[in-house]
Amino acid sequence: MATFTLAFGGLHAACFLFLTDSDEIFSWVNITIPILEGGQLRWAFGILGLEVMTAILISTGLVKFFVYRKWLRFHQLAYIAVGITIVHSWLGAVANGHLSIVWLGGLTLMIPTVVLAVLRFVPSKNLVGAGVLSGG
Repeated sequence: MATFTLAFGGLHAACFLFLTDSDEIFSWVNITIPILEGGQLRWAFGILGLEVMTAILISTGLVKFFVYRKWLRFHQLAYIAVGITIVHSWLGAVANGHLSIVWLGGLTLMIPTVVLAVLRFVPSKNLVGAGVLSGG
């Protein structure tokens, strides 16, 4: 799921390089550096979210070169990156007048993500007691 998210986010960003509207001309600089030359805050959220997720992906391949606890803390920034990209999506939908269309899809994707994120921080003995995990 994370790989698909990164692939889709990278494709989404790269597509802006092909826009032909004279009002919106993007370069590699515009899609990699937040708030540059007339950039908007909603774009900055998307750029930061994608860049943090990409850094986490790279660190996953290099985990053996890190102290595990420090790597784990860095890896947990993915929760913040997901939140930032959700804000990016909502602000973009509002700016384009598509919030009502995106709302159902966003909730459909966000609710399982939030539930899994919350369950990640619940102690396992509580999850076993609630019957979410088996105590084997």
